[in-house]
Formats: sequence, C-alpha cells, structure tokens
Amino acid sequence: EDPLVNGVACGVKTSLYNIDSGDWEKYFEPFYLSGYDGEHFIEYFSMDYLRNEEKIKKIKLLLDNTPPKVYVHIDEPQYVGNHTYVSDETIFSMKGNDGHGSGLALMEYRIDMSSWMEYQMPFDISEEGLHNLEYRGWDNVKNVSPQWSHSVAVDLTPPVSKIIPGDPHYVFGDYDSILVAPETPITIDAHDSLSSNVRSGVEMLYYRINQGAWAMVYDSTVVFSLFGEEGRYIVDYRAEDHVENIEQTNSQIFILNAIPPVARIISPEDSTLVNGIISIIGTAWHKYFGWYKVEYGKGFEPNQWIVIKPETTTPVTEDLLTEWNTQGIPDGVYTIRLVVSDLLNRISEDRVVVAIGKPEFVFEIPGFSKPEGVEVDEFTNIYVANTLERELKKHDSFGNLLDSIEVGQKPNDVAIDVAGNIYMTVYGDTVYKYGAEGNLLHKFIGFKDPKGITVDPSQNIYVTDTKNNRIVKLNPKGQILLEITDAELHHPEGMALDDSRNIYTCNRTKSSVRVYSAEGDLLLAFGEYGTGPGQFDSPMAVDVDRNGSIYVCDRNNNRIQVFDGWGNPLMQFGTEGSAPGEFNCPEGICLDEHGNIYVADRNNDRIQKFSIPFFGVGATIGMTSFADGVKLEIFEAVNVPNPFNPLRGNTRIRVVLSKDADIAILIYTLTGKLVHKEEFFAVAGINEIVWDGRNDLGELVNNGVYNLVVKAKSGSEQARRFNKIAVVK
Repeated sequence: EDPLVNGVACGVKTSLYNIDSGDWEKYFEPFYLSGYDGEHFIEYFSMDYLRNEEKIKKIKLLLDNTPPKVYVHIDEPQYVGNHTYVSDETIFSMKGNDGHGSGLALMEYRIDMSSWMEYQMPFDISEEGLHNLEYRGWDNVKNVSPQWSHSVAVDLTPPVSKIIPGDPHYVFGDYDSILVAPETPITIDAHDSLSSNVRSGVEMLYYRINQGAWAMVYDSTVVFSLFGEEGRYIVDYRAEDHVENIEQTNSQIFILNAIPPVARIISPEDSTLVNGIISIIGTAWHKYFGWYKVEYGKGFEPNQWIVIKPETTTPVTEDLLTEWNTQGIPDGVYTIRLVVSDLLNRISEDRVVVAIGKPEFVFEIPGFSKPEGVEVDEFTNIYVANTLERELKKHDSFGNLLDSIEVGQKPNDVAIDVAGNIYMTVYGDTVYKYGAEGNLLHKFIGFKDPKGITVDPSQNIYVTDTKNNRIVKLNPKGQILLEITDAELHHPEGMALDDSRNIYTCNRTKSSVRVYSAEGDLLLAFGEYGTGPGQFDSPMAVDVDRNGSIYVCDRNNNRIQVFDGWGNPLMQFGTEGSAPGEFNCPEGICLDEHGNIYVADRNNDRIQKFSIPFFGVGATIGMTSFADGVKLEIFEAVNVPNPFNPLRGNTRIRVVLSKDADIAILIYTLTGKLVHKEEFFAVAGINEIVWDGRNDLGELVNNGVYNLVVKAKSGSEQARRFNKIAVVK
C-alpha cells in the first residue's frame, strides 16, 4: 500500500521481489516457495506512480517439504518369521522425528483398517490372529509421512508336547505308567498348531526327572534315556513357543528295569536219559513277566523247534513248567529250550540236552539164589548178597567170579567203604563188617531185620532198621550218631546217600520214597500205590547218581523207575519176564561212577548190568562212553546265559565232547590277555562248569566281549573250539 503522507498518496504502482538474490520479479499474485529444504531469503520492495521506491526489505524463511519419520518399536516377546509374531503381552510403542524440519506434530496408527487413532501411549494387540498395523506422522506444516504397515501375528496359544517311548517299552493302563529299560530312547516331541491361522513355532522344550533341575533344549524334539537305580521315575515336561506361550506341565511315570527275565530249567538236568511223560521243572520269572514257552529240537543245536508248551503268561518259580510226553518220539539226543520274555520283549533262554531212550542191557551174571543186594566198588567189582545161599559173592567188571564170603545168615544188602571194607545186613539183628580180604572185622547188633545199608566217606554206617521202623547212622565203632523215626516211616528198605549226605530210603509198605537231610529232617516224600509213573508196589532199593537222579527198584511192578531230585518221573525200564531187560521182583540196585546200572533181579536169580545208550559220535548221554575208535571232537563250547551279568548270577560254560579228554577252558580279552583258566578231566558227552565273571585274582572283569577257548587232549589227539562271552553289568 502507499501510505498517506501530509494528505498525499499517489498509490502503489508495482512490487518487486527476489528469492535467494535471484532476479527481481514483479509480484502479481501469491506464490509458492520451492526448492531445497532449509533457509531461504526473500527481498522485496514497492514503488508508487511517482517512482518513489521504498527501502528493500528482507525476510528469512525455513522451507519444510519433508514429512516426519515415524517408527514402531515392538517389545519382547516377539519373533520374526514370515510375520512378526507377538503375544498379548507384547507392547508397541511409537517414536518419530522431523529432522531439521518444522517438527513432529502428531503420530497416528490404526489396526486392520479401523479409524486412525492418535498415538499417546504404548499399546498392545490382544486379539489372536493376523493383523495389519498401519502408522504415520504429521509435522507442524502438515507434511504427512507415508503410511507404513506391519504384518503382526498375535499368538496366544501355547504349543503341545507329548512323550513317546521307544523300544523296548510297555504301557500300563491308559499310560498310567510306562515300563522301560536303560536302552529305551524316550522322545519328547512338541508342535505348535494353527490357532486363528497363527503359530509362532516351538522354541524350546523343558524336562526334568524326579523333581530335579529343569533341562532346556532349544528344539522341538529331545531324546534321552533313564539311567540309575531301578524303580519309579517321574518325567515332567512342557514346551514354549517363540512368543513365550508355555504349556502347562505334563507328567509321565516311568518304571525303569534293567534285569532280564530268568529262564532256568532245573529238571531234567543236562545229560539225563528220559522216557515216557516227564515233568520239566524250572523258573520262568520276571518282576514284569510277559510269557514263557517250552520247546524241543533234535540234536545239540536244533534247526527246528517243536512246541511242548505254547506261550503262557503265568510265571513259574522252581515249579512245574510243563509235562513232556516223549512217547512216540524216536530215541536219540534232544535239546529242551525254555524261552522267557518280559513285558519289554527281552528274551532269556535256557537249554538242557537230554536223550530219549532206555538203558541198554550189557550182560547178566546168572547162578544166584534169590539175590537181594548189589554194590560196585571203585574198580567196578560187583558184590552180590546171594540171599538163600547165605553168602556174599564178588565178581569182576566182566562178571567173572573173584571171591565169596560165607555169611551163615541170609544177607539182605551190601555196601563198600573207601578202604574196600564190606558191610552187610542180614535177616535177624546184625550188621556185619568184613575187611577187603573177606575177614570178619565187626558185628553190629541191636537191629530187627535190617535191610538197606550204605557207608559215607567218613566210614559212618547208615542202616534201615526195617522192623523197628527207623533209620540209624553209626560211627565206625558202632555208636549211634543219628536215629530217624517218624509216623510215616514204616518198614524202610533200601538206603542211599547223595554228595550232600542226604539220606534216601524206600518206605515199602507205604509205597513211597522218603528223603532226609544229613540232620534227619524230612526233605521230600513221593509216591503212592499203583502201576503208573511215580507209583509203586513194594519199592525195595534206591540209589542216586551224581546228577541227583533217584533210581528205585519197584519190586512188584518189575521195573526200575528214575526220578529227578523233586520226585518227578524221568524214565522207567523193565517189565515182567526173564529175558534181558526184564525182571522178576528186583530188590537191589546200584550205579557205578560211569553211570552203569546194576540190578539184583531176585526171582530170576541173576544180576543184570545196563549202560546208558550211545546215540552216535559225540552224543553220549551219561557219565562215560567206551566207544573205541572215536575221534576226539568238541561238538559244542557255549555259555548260558550269554550275555550275562556277574552281579546278578553266573554263566554256565558247556562243553560237549566225543570222548573222554583233559580239558582246558581259557578266557581271554580281545587283546589276548588271559583273565581266567580252568583245567579238568571231562567225560564224553556234556560237561559244565560255572564262571562267576571274575579273573584269576578274584576281581570282576570289565564289561565287554571275551574270547572263549576250549582245548581238549586225549592221548595224542587234540581238539580246539572258540566262542565269545559277553559280560554286561
């Protein structure tokens, strides 16, 4: 405008300006200041129509064409994947600046295209699912920033984990508890399922055992095993996702068991001759028992097994496993196998080798007059109580007469001590003792029809005082050391001792056999009147082999019955008649150290000798094979159980030979260091020793695999066999 001065003003003709000292331009209308952000200077003046010019004026302006910058900060928990994953506890905050501009005026945000909201304080997003967060800022000159956006996934659902036992394992109930072994892998596996189309994924697993410290694993899977004492373990576990959603703690009960099942055949023992229906006695047991089965196969190493008893889920401890009917099975060597499984399907087995058949007739010694007793000395000389002739006869091992002793009374039974002295019971009240040359040494009186007699290695004398219904033990001088009487002991006849000096007798009128301890306590009684297996009609004599098998003269049934140490029938042989192998009221029996059987066949006036059958090279069952021309071979060198834990029990090393031989069993480490050695004389057939897992210094050997070397020598022949023994403690 042109100010009025002294009442005079001609008016503004024009106004001029320049920007940043540029060219002067006439001002016609408002204009925009453009260019770079920052300081700019505008000079301007006006003139009137008389060309009066005002003084040039200058103004400084700050140009701000740049919008502010705005940032969103996302606190923890968050996880960046294909989206930014957060929880409802994640805090969003905004910051911004306008640099050197006019200054930040306000910030705005909106979620999922909702109305814009001015940012005033940090916020969260509480609804689970995928969300689009948009935000912007304004400066003081109304410059607005671009609309930035963030894809946000709100995850409010924790992952889910489960525990998966590997093999072996067994689940009780509805996963109430799980039985496992130390080698069982236990897997905890977690997954994060979609919820509202969102999952941030598993970040870590936690687990602990029996309230111990938590173990953290940055993975969705962890595998571990339980070690330590057997028993109950509680495993707690849970999973966490990437935005700290943690599932509730889960718990699973485990039962740790490291002991394999027990498989043990007690009867029949290895190297037993059997026939008929036999009882297989043993143990099939485990704390967590599964099943057992019993099978048999032909030979020492069967390639085919035939079921005797199918899988059975009832455990057995030192009792009847099953009965085996061998009738109709060809004579020969067979292996019986007991297989036991626990609930973890861990298998243990035990085997015994037996033979099906009957003792073979060898020869007879005829010419006696109602012989009632027979005994054999260490040289296999045969002593016979020739009853009606009132004499004792001595024959060599081939049956040739060597000597006779006139007794003057009817002898009942005969026994030989370690010095070769001869003991006889006679009808009446007397027991006679003769020297090895037949000279009378002593008379022991005070009996009433003594029948059975035997002598222990200390020369103590055991007599069945039949009509006094008692058993008497005398010292060598005739003093009574032990007297056995009980209400069921009635007319005892026959007398035998085992290696533990347990006492065996026949309870004739009660049709039974009774076994007493060395102290006189009743251990076993079995039998009843009848003609079937295990039944008797006037049992008269008894003997015991080194395996504990009991041989009984079943007089009026004209047979010999053989039983295991529990009184279960193993075999029988004989029938009424006079042919070889037939009997007419047998009353005496004994066995020699080779397992040969001698029977006083009373009413056939003879002694019969039987041997254990020979079923081919290397398949002798019994004590000794006298087969000539047999090549020395080791048919088997194995240990059972294998592997074995010496902390739990021993292993039995079984060696099967074709003939008698000197044996060396050597156990080496894999590097060749000898840890154990045993040497002994072994017989043809099956031989066993027990190894307790200790070296020759008495120390337990370490876990591992060991070389088993078996060497055999017979004369100039030698044989060797190798195998492996595994020790696992």
